[in-house]
This record gives sequence, C-alpha cells and structure tokens, in this order.
Amino acid sequence: TIKSPKNKEVYTGKHSTNEFGSLNGSFLIDDEADIGDYFITVTNQTSTYQASFSVEEYKKPEYSVKVTTLANSYSRGDEISGKVTADYYFGSPVMNATVKLNIFRKYYWRPWWYWSEYRWFYKNYSTYYGGSEQLVKQIDGEFDSNGEFHFSFKSEDELDNDFVYTMK
Repeated sequence: TIKSPKNKEVYTGKHSTNEFGSLNGSFLIDDEADIGDYFITVTNQTSTYQASFSVEEYKKPEYSVKVTTLANSYSRGDEISGKVTADYYFGSPVMNATVKLNIFRKYYWRPWWYWSEYRWFYKNYSTYYGGSEQLVKQIDGEFDSNGEFHFSFKSEDELDNDFVYTMK
C-alpha cells in the first residue's frame, strides 16, 4: 500500500517475493499528485515493513553554470586556474551573485599490466579511480559583471599518489 501525505491511499497491490525474499513493483504518480512524503507499507503473514519517498515540485533552472580550467591536465604542485561562468537561459550573465566552488579529488592510477605486452587482455580496465571523492578546498567568491568568477589553487606536491580533481 502507498499513501499520500494526506493519508489518501494512492496504490494497493499484491506482489510475490523472489527466491531471495525481495520484491519490486512500480506505479505512476499523476500530474496533480500531492507534494510531500509518501509512505509505503508492505505486509506479509507475520511482519509489516515501512519505507517512504518524497515528491517535490519540479522547478526548471533559471541559469546554467560551467566550470573550465586553462589546461586539460596538470602535474603535482601546479597552480590550477580556471573560471566559473553563469548565464541566464535568456542570455544575460548572472552578475554579482555569490559563488561557492568545491574542489574534490579522487585517487588515480594505472595497474601493473598497463605497460605489459598483454595489455589487450585487460583493455576494459585501462584506467582506475579509487575510493570516494575527498573535499580538498572550498573557494568562495562573487561573479563579476560578465558573469565570471576566476579561481586558482595549488595542487598538493608532497603526496605520493596521482589524483583526478573535480570541481562542482
């Protein structure tokens, strides 16, 4: 059973579990659905399980943001420079708005066989990224009258690993 935020039953059905004890199903939320938290209740002969999900109003973004760097790749210890641009969809730049640029890094390495004559055997595994992204730096600023924010930061030099940086 699925109930809306106003406790109105919007779906009821019977489903069977598979050999692993899980089940799945789907239903279509109508265009005039209530906004808020919906509650799912699954009941069998001995137990009741509950979960929830949220339905929110879609708001089309009013502007686009783009982050670019001056070069495609950098080495350890390099100064990484670039800019963030923001433009309204009707064409004008976003001026005098605040910017928060988050810089993340993730480990990058090539495995031992990458330079081997048998590399062809492992062709689908040529590049590896490891672990989750780590927040390295936050840069706060403001867009200028052209809708641009210029930034730079120095990549770590003393580390023994290679990294891929992502800016969001």
